[in-house]
Amino acid sequence: MSRFDIVDRTMLICADSTVRVLTDTGESFEVAGIFDNAERNVEHKRDGGTDTGGLKYTSRQPVFTSADQRFAGITKAWRLTLRGKDYYCPEPHSDGAGWVTLWLADWVAVSNGEGGSNGIWR
Repeated sequence: MSRFDIVDRTMLICADSTVRVLTDTGESFEVAGIFDNAERNVEHKRDGGTDTGGLKYTSRQPVFTSADQRFAGITKAWRLTLRGKDYYCPEPHSDGAGWVTLWLADWVAVSNGEGGSNGIWR
């Protein structure tokens, strides 16, 4: 059994969500995967030479993991609808073994040409 067959079989067992994908070319399809609204710790340190100060907090970051090879060409322009909410994927992460993890955002910052972003909706 090949590595991809093992990944496909594992996905069939673990999948708990389906995402509707709309690509930048208008192609639409559904993909099974695992959805998690992961909690992550964020820390912003105070500028300067001391170790005191700053801000620590916990935030949620939605994540969708799939073994579907149709995500290979994903861009920021693709819209993913999951559980009634639209998301975009600023940066996909592939493990090289058939799995892709999509850290999702409900908006994508678009450069305003001056090195910053204006935070408009895609």
